[in-house]
Amino acid sequence: MATAVRSRSIARPSPIGAGSIALGYGWCEDHNAPEGTGASPYAINSRAGVRVSTNDGYLEPARGRKNLQIVGNALVSAFQFEGNRPHVSGVHVQVDGQGFAPRATREVILSAGAIHSPAILQRSGIGPAAFLKSLGVPVIADLPVGENLLDHPAMPLYLHLRDEARVGTMMHRHTNCCLRYSSGLGGAGENDMIVIAGNLVSLGGGDTSRGRLVVSVYQAFSQGSVRITTTDPAIDPRIDERMLSDERDLVRMRDGVRRLREIGLHESVRAVATRVEYGSTGRSIEENLTPAELDDWLFAECSDAQHASGTCRMGARDDKMSVVDPECRVIGCTGLRVIDASVMPEVVRANTHLTTVMLAEKMADRLRAAA
Repeated sequence: MATAVRSRSIARPSPIGAGSIALGYGWCEDHNAPEGTGASPYAINSRAGVRVSTNDGYLEPARGRKNLQIVGNALVSAFQFEGNRPHVSGVHVQVDGQGFAPRATREVILSAGAIHSPAILQRSGIGPAAFLKSLGVPVIADLPVGENLLDHPAMPLYLHLRDEARVGTMMHRHTNCCLRYSSGLGGAGENDMIVIAGNLVSLGGGDTSRGRLVVSVYQAFSQGSVRITTTDPAIDPRIDERMLSDERDLVRMRDGVRRLREIGLHESVRAVATRVEYGSTGRSIEENLTPAELDDWLFAECSDAQHASGTCRMGARDDKMSVVDPECRVIGCTGLRVIDASVMPEVVRANTHLTTVMLAEKMADRLRAAA
């Protein structure tokens, strides 16, 4: 698995990629390309072997600007409002237990992600009216904030790697190749599924003896929710992902595990692993699970891909499911925009990082043009 190579001139498949190709999935140089179907090297946004975050790419180069103030250890409790038509004029912030309330001269932009953006809105009175009233929060705007939580359901196989297939340290990249394919099931579109492979498994840390194969539903329909349980900003909201609750996702995940097992049983994988197991069950994939056993395992171990999105859904202002309009302005008040993965109407059939950066770049261009 550690042999995946990516360059401008040549790319050789890892054993997992070789198994996928042998099973008829084909090879693709770039999985981010429009025609990116098949086994591919896995692209990671990195520089000199270190992953580049949006902080590294955007905030650090701007840290010295006179018009930028960065406040750490800050919790936004709620927004400030003024006027008959609710206008957001600033935010209430707690820093190390002390409160202060900076005012906005133009607009407030909320970019706390698909979990905490809806939480901040709900604490401010922007959300489902009946729910907010149940917590004693005055309703500013009755919107489906926190609904439509989307992510990519994922199921793993764990590989007991042979010595020569292990990485030397925990600093190696977690994923090295992937397989994109179209299931043809559940009414989904092209490239609705992905398999990813890597040498490292997060099961307590420090163990390089195990790798993983993960299949994930990348066009996911199951919807969950994010809801606060208190107005205390130090308390995280309650998250109910409801993975595989939509039958279309469940049908494709069952099929995905079948395909994953075929890859895990291929001779190319046997060459790098002494044993392959169904997740943390300890059961070898040499055993064929019954339909009931498969479903029990799916509902016990299905996890997200850390691609939360959709909780402040973008749409037309007269759409009852919309939270923000196509300009990312929160409906029902002025002076407030949400710009992060929470505004995606659907979860993209890809990792969410590049799409989120694109949203921010697009809105930054529009805001500069309007200034």
